[in-house]
Amino acid sequence: MKIALYETGKAWLPEIPAYKEYFEAKGCAVEIVPPGARPATVPDVEWRFPGLGCGRLFPTSALVHDYPSPSVSRFGKARDTVKRLINAKPDLRVFLDERGEQRLGFHDGVPVLHRPMGVHRSFFEAAKEAMPFEERPYDFVYIGKFAGRSDAKEAIQALSRSPERWKILVIGIAPGDEAPLPGVTFQPPVPYAVVPRLATQARYGLVLTQRCLPHNDQDSTKCLEYAAAGLKLIAFDGPWIRRFAAQRNAKIRFFEEGPLTRESLAESPLRPVDVSDLEWNHLFDSARLFETVSELVRKRSAK
Repeated sequence: MKIALYETGKAWLPEIPAYKEYFEAKGCAVEIVPPGARPATVPDVEWRFPGLGCGRLFPTSALVHDYPSPSVSRFGKARDTVKRLINAKPDLRVFLDERGEQRLGFHDGVPVLHRPMGVHRSFFEAAKEAMPFEERPYDFVYIGKFAGRSDAKEAIQALSRSPERWKILVIGIAPGDEAPLPGVTFQPPVPYAVVPRLATQARYGLVLTQRCLPHNDQDSTKCLEYAAAGLKLIAFDGPWIRRFAAQRNAKIRFFEEGPLTRESLAESPLRPVDVSDLEWNHLFDSARLFETVSELVRKRSAK
């Protein structure tokens, strides 16, 4: 089976390398197609992340539409309505969960598969190999950029001004791109495979999801990665993180609870959150992803 995974060029989608790794382990040939390009060979499956339109390029191919999240632009609801009206009809739609499916509101009989956001196994491996908690050189780690994220930047700045003299690692920002902050180490962007071991140099992961819909009401990849790496979690409050905490009986410290001090953290009943069920390959197997896609191809070839 040949699968073409189409990149969007608009956002980092960890699903794409996860799918590639998973399907290749099943004996499939997988090609990641850059934005605007065409697959080198005719695939059995065209896997797209809409966008608008996103029809199949090859009439013999099965078409999958994968919706990792609703539209997040200023006119997100309107964009989702347009998608519902004009997007090509695929052979399968993939959503994170029923909430995501309901937001898009398709009612055309196309089969649906749910699979939550996952975590690469390298984060779990890094947790097993990490140095003891109290010996780690950083108190906090934040993975991400500040562009368009004034709230995240302000949170880091506030921590840097604290009399607690926190040590903070920010992964994804080159030192020259931001003004120096006391106690803050800016780490330039690194290959994704390097991130887990960098993250485990800290004790706490900062989950600084935007404080507005739909951002704070959908799966936080960074939260899951911090948890998989064995970090304790400190987060902006929001609907998704509250559901996550309740479903997993997780103890999370919220910024809204007041200033962070070493004493308050020591007294907080924080503990790492078990997300081992969200390792990508485990998720895909639980959703019977390979079997579902294989059946799509079989039906398509029989037409």
